[in-house]
Amino acid sequence: YARRNGLQDWIDRCAGTRATRSTRAAVVLEAAGVGTPAPVGYLDRWDGGRLVESYLLTRYVEAPSFKDELIRLYRHDPQCEKIMTLMQRVAGAVRAMHAAGVFHRDLGNQNILVIPDGGDDWRDVCFIDLNRSCLCRKLTPRRRGREISRLSLPPDLLRVFVFMYFQGNPPAGFAAWES
Repeated sequence: YARRNGLQDWIDRCAGTRATRSTRAAVVLEAAGVGTPAPVGYLDRWDGGRLVESYLLTRYVEAPSFKDELIRLYRHDPQCEKIMTLMQRVAGAVRAMHAAGVFHRDLGNQNILVIPDGGDDWRDVCFIDLNRSCLCRKLTPRRRGREISRLSLPPDLLRVFVFMYFQGNPPAGFAAWES
């Protein structure tokens, strides 16, 4: 990770560096059975109160992003069933990530990898770019709404995604935070 200003170094001392936060979140996700590239290790080198170097090493995962897979389906294989299957896999994985207590804080289509099973389905979902994440005991509707609002889906598909995420209608107050 690149060096940042002194204020950010102070925050990193209190909350943990981006490499530390990524590793913590990945360990929690792995323990909960939620997909993420396995962390191998990280290194933070401080000089006084300044973070000089920060590195994170994870296993490499070869998979398209949710964004790229949606584009591929829209353009080349626009069968509703396939798009709904993909969305169901991702919605379930996001729900599992939140149930594990991980608030991603940068959840976009590009930070969700979907691992194909070799056929017309996806066997796993992996979350990447966990450096902004924080761990919570319970995610409030406000946080869930903020998280899901970062996904880029047409309005009708987003409505269906939210229904899939909650396995029914969302709780009262969720819509205000999501919009």
